Amino acid sequence: MKIPVILFGLSLSLPAQIKWELEAQHPAALLFQNRPFEKDRLKAIETAGGEAASEETVLKSLRYLKNTQEPDGSWSRQRVGMTGLGLLTFLGQGRTAADDEFGETILAAIIHLTDTAEKYRGKLASDFKDSRWPYEHAIATYAMTEAYLLCCELNQENIPSLEPALELCGQFLINSQGENGGWNHAYQASTPGHRDISLTSWHLLALRSLELTGFKFRNLDRAKRRAQAFLVKTLESTPRLAFSKTAAAAHALQFSHSEPDASEKLIPKLVKSLKFDWDTADSDLYGNFFAAQALFHHDEESWASFQKLIIPSILKHQSKDGSFQPVNQGNPKAVRGIFASYASDSPEDTHYRSCLATLILQTYYRHRVRL
Repeated sequence: MKIPVILFGLSLSLPAQIKWELEAQHPAALLFQNRPFEKDRLKAIETAGGEAASEETVLKSLRYLKNTQEPDGSWSRQRVGMTGLGLLTFLGQGRTAADDEFGETILAAIIHLTDTAEKYRGKLASDFKDSRWPYEHAIATYAMTEAYLLCCELNQENIPSLEPALELCGQFLINSQGENGGWNHAYQASTPGHRDISLTSWHLLALRSLELTGFKFRNLDRAKRRAQAFLVKTLESTPRLAFSKTAAAAHALQFSHSEPDASEKLIPKLVKSLKFDWDTADSDLYGNFFAAQALFHHDEESWASFQKLIIPSILKHQSKDGSFQPVNQGNPKAVRGIFASYASDSPEDTHYRSCLATLILQTYYRHRVRL
């Protein structure tokens, strides 16, 4: 199902910079301010001590993702979750459905997700028999929300299926929260002892983004506060938490602006635990995607430690086709981290790995400020 992108009224004849400035009062405008324009992205990279070459690496990766998209707008075997991750990667550089080079790719991904939402009445997954499908729902909802904010709100593009899909998926996400404030596999009722920090972190990221749309979701603020409290309580009661989960919680609490900011306590632990070697078991791209965001927005010293250790390795391991080479010599089982299937050389895992590596490189301009 193809839907044209239509720019409202006068916006069709206005330069992109002017259109963006007209929407400057939108609560998401400042957050995404550095994404849409190359000069702002390059300035953000330079200011944070990065290399301009990283933008060329990002561009090559986006072209790889464009060339490997399925005809129905999806990617990979877990089509919904990996399509959401792919969409976040394009949006992470400020690309929208009106983009000259990547617009059709972005629109196709959006329509794949909104069609899925319509088909399953607000539920997003490739296989509902897989107990991990709430990950797909949260990631895809988060991606659709960013698409709505960037494409429809800030760039004034009309994608008719996006708003109703978001309303359905967002409300389902809120309604599926467990009694303890977290989310469980298969959206089963959470038990007091359940501690799925990574899953809850994705849901909290989606909740904060849904909040920025201004849509009237029932119990959204309550769900956000309960999710924050769940993460804080779980972190306090689990001192020896895995790096990936600590990083996920730190980013989610920071992005959702928890009060008091519980993420502050997690930063020293993250910095102390930083390890990365592309070719060994210390190649946790999943955890370092979250850590990149948390450390970048904490202070310059924390980010400098991360940048020196990880960014050069990512730049070094891009293949000629724009994808990224397998980590840990292609062995996912030995990677010290969770959800490490990105280590292998299969097309599906290459997509996953390339998205994570690219999202890390986009940290410089992904979020300009915390809200």
